[in-house]
Amino acid sequence: MATSDNEKPFDLSGNSSARDGFGYFAFHQYQGFWFYAKGIENVKDFQQNFKALDTDIVIATLPKAGTTWLKALAYAIVNRPRYNHLEHELDSPSRLTATHVPYPSLPESIRSCINCKEDNGYRAPLSIEEALEFFCSGVSIFGPFWDHILGYWKESLENPHRGLFLKYEDLKKEPKTQARRLAEFMGYGFSTEDESRGVIEEILHLCSFQNLKDLDVNKNGNFTDRVKNIEFYRKGEVADWKNHLRLPMVERLDRLVNDKFQGSGLVFEN
Repeated sequence: MATSDNEKPFDLSGNSSARDGFGYFAFHQYQGFWFYAKGIENVKDFQQNFKALDTDIVIATLPKAGTTWLKALAYAIVNRPRYNHLEHELDSPSRLTATHVPYPSLPESIRSCINCKEDNGYRAPLSIEEALEFFCSGVSIFGPFWDHILGYWKESLENPHRGLFLKYEDLKKEPKTQARRLAEFMGYGFSTEDESRGVIEEILHLCSFQNLKDLDVNKNGNFTDRVKNIEFYRKGEVADWKNHLRLPMVERLDRLVNDKFQGSGLVFEN
C-alpha cells in the first residue's frame, strides 16, 4: 500500500479500511467514502466547526465534474450588481462554499439548515483507463461515485427548495437555460431588464471554459507547490472519454452505472 509521511499526524479513528490510491497517497475509508488521510482531518474540521447560515449557498461536486465552471457561474450571478450598471440593487450576496464532501459527511448545520441552498454538479462517470478497476470497485476519491451522487440526487428530490441537481452535460448543451435555473434557485433570478441587456450572455462569456483557462492566474499560478492552476482545466468537452476508453470498458461502465442508478430516476446521457 502506498503511504506518505503526510498521513502520520492524522487521527484516522473511525476508518474501516485503507488501500492504494492514485500517486503516492493511500485512500482511507471514512463514513463509507474514500478520502486521502489529510482529507479526513479536513472533513472532521468542516463537520465540527462550520456553522451554516440560512443564506448560504453550498456547491457540491465530485472532482473533474465542472467544479470550477460552476463556482464561477454561481459567483458571477450572485455578485453581478457589483460589476454592472443595473439600477436595481439585490440584497447582500450570500456566502458561497464549494466542497467535494459527500452528502452524509456534510456538517449537520448544512444538512439541517432550512433555507440554505445546495447546488450539485455532476458529470457522466467515464474515467481514464488506469482508474477503471478502482472506479468499478467503488474506490475513487470522495467515492463510491454512485453513492456520492445519489446522496445529493435524493436530497434534491426530497427537498427541492434546498437542493438543485445540475449535470455538466446539460450546462454544455443549454447554458442559458441552466444559468437561469441556477440563478432562480439561488434567489438571484434574472429580471426582464437583465435579459434585454444580455446579462446572461455576458456572464456565460465571462465564465466560459476558454475565458477562465486563459486568465493569467490560471495559466501561470499555482494551487500548491506541486499543482498548477492550469491542471484544473482539460478540454471542457462532453464525451472526451471516447478518446481514452475502449468499447469493452465503456460497456462495463454503462452496465455498472445502470445497475447502481436503477430505480433512482437519475439518467446520464453518454
